[in-house]
Amino acid sequence: MTVETRAVNAMIARGLVEPSFLVALDQDRGRVLDDMGISSGTRQDFIGLDCHRLALMATFICKVKNNDLWSTLPLTRALLQEYGSELEVFGVFSRRSPQRGGSLHERVSALVECLLSYASARRGQVPGLEDVVRHEWLVARFSNGWGLEASSLDTVDDDPPEARPANLWRPRIRGTVLVQSYEHDPLRVQLAWQAREWTRSMAPPTEPTFLCYSLGDTPGSRLRVFRMDPAVALIVGWVDGQRSPIEIANLMGAGTDAALVVRVLLAAAQEGIIRSPSAEVLAALQRHHGDVGGLPAKSSKEHEPLFGGSRQRGPDQVLDLVSGYAAGRLLYTLQRIGALGRFGTPSRAASVAVELGVDRAWLEAVVQFLAVTGGVFRQLDGGRYVVELDERERQRLNFELTKFVGAYGACLDAVGPAPDVVDADAFADAFSASVHSRADRPYHGSLIPGLLREFGVASGLLDLGCGTGDLLIDLAVSDEGFHGIGIDENRAMCARAVAEAGRAAVLRRVRIFSGDAFDVLANLPLDAMCPMTAAHSASFFNALFANGHRRAVDILTLLSDRLGRRLLFIDDYYGQLGVDFDAHVGLTWSMMQDLVQVCSGQGVPPRERVDWEAVYQRAGCRLLRSYEGTLGGFPRFIHVVQLAAAS
Repeated sequence: MTVETRAVNAMIARGLVEPSFLVALDQDRGRVLDDMGISSGTRQDFIGLDCHRLALMATFICKVKNNDLWSTLPLTRALLQEYGSELEVFGVFSRRSPQRGGSLHERVSALVECLLSYASARRGQVPGLEDVVRHEWLVARFSNGWGLEASSLDTVDDDPPEARPANLWRPRIRGTVLVQSYEHDPLRVQLAWQAREWTRSMAPPTEPTFLCYSLGDTPGSRLRVFRMDPAVALIVGWVDGQRSPIEIANLMGAGTDAALVVRVLLAAAQEGIIRSPSAEVLAALQRHHGDVGGLPAKSSKEHEPLFGGSRQRGPDQVLDLVSGYAAGRLLYTLQRIGALGRFGTPSRAASVAVELGVDRAWLEAVVQFLAVTGGVFRQLDGGRYVVELDERERQRLNFELTKFVGAYGACLDAVGPAPDVVDADAFADAFSASVHSRADRPYHGSLIPGLLREFGVASGLLDLGCGTGDLLIDLAVSDEGFHGIGIDENRAMCARAVAEAGRAAVLRRVRIFSGDAFDVLANLPLDAMCPMTAAHSASFFNALFANGHRRAVDILTLLSDRLGRRLLFIDDYYGQLGVDFDAHVGLTWSMMQDLVQVCSGQGVPPRERVDWEAVYQRAGCRLLRSYEGTLGGFPRFIHVVQLAAAS
């Protein structure tokens, strides 16, 4: 610390306890500087010292920085401080002479009014300030119970469950729910603040950000804040206990899919935003809109079935289990020989058999069986059959069949873990087809590129378990300065990644290595790591828990040695096998994934964030941010982890 800096600090400290000191400094600067030991050689630096600003700074430190007003708006204060505007704001606020002795609510309200006026008058001077202030003020009012103007929200209990048509379910808001639209995303600003990665030109997103603030209706309910898709926000906005899903779909405009509205409302009910329908209504929704998913209705009966019927084990249920296994194997066989695509339009099995050169009697029997049991084929008049799936459902069916039946099928037949029988080519086929099916869209984990840019680490990426390389290729295509390294143990995957990088003309900047990640990382030269500003892994760490946490800790330690305190973005899922599920939840996607991981020797990943965080801590790493969500029983997350310092 220089002599001049120490002198200024001393002036501030003395000004805090002796106000007359600043007056004396302003009147007889030379004498005071002599008293403080400022030499004549550096005295010129203090000739233009702004004593008024110095006094303002001293008052700010004394009265504002640790004031309860600002403790209510910590992110706002940090944002102002980062952009050097805190003293200016304090000066404006002080001139308004807010009433002293008022309640905290009144004083913070006056401060918020001042901040919003300041932000409006100086729009762009502190990017995101207005939205951050509104966000923190809303959260403060929630947490302190300061008049939320939520009286218009219907919080009355729903009518008793009763059997009624699906279009008569009129969902109600559960507790207090507000959906707020912002130009800047307050959570994105907070993320940048926590990571100390501010960008002076934080441009607003291309469309408004919607945040949902949800407070349950039970005593002690805690505020939850999460992002909402604009369409979801609009649907939830129509919920008032008076409209049915079909009426909401009509209000949203022509062409809105009522089944989509039902899915959104059921997901909102699962999040505790709106009240859940009864089991009878769920069954009606299933009949009217097909497989819309669903939520277990609250019931006094233990293990109440979701869609009616009995859960008693009997011969029909056993046959359903056996026929389900057969249907999965047969569907994969038909997909493999190209028969599924032929039935996209109504066709006769005999004609398709001739076209494909397969046995006619066999194909007719298989298709008829699937029409009765599989839920994919439908029999029409004249002996014709059709696969009743839209393009999205067909793509998902192809992916899941190729992955779970084609790649992992042999593992399910083995006794004990059998990693050697996984079909690597089928596994690569599943993901390669998935990439091509979304060729007109960016990388499927679209949050990852955005997070990399938010943290300022999108110029170079080490991708563990890179698969077909679509993330690296997308980043390289969008940024000519990008360099990436991809590692995957599946040689077939790597071959497809190299081919795709060649077609995209980015092969010089995207290098793909096939092999065990430990071996590849240990042997890559250090200069290859220099351009890597971050690391990423999607569905890579979940394969490291067959024998406890040791392998996961080892790879984190190795990454820390090679990258040293850079960021790692882990895109993975929480394991579910072994969790005490409610009986009517059924077999979710994640449980199926857990099953094939056990059978293929990969093990089940930790089931909660705290367990993952313990793994990071053992490796000397730190979890900075967690993004979580559940879709179709698939509890996925993205963890932003700061690696440990290189040893």
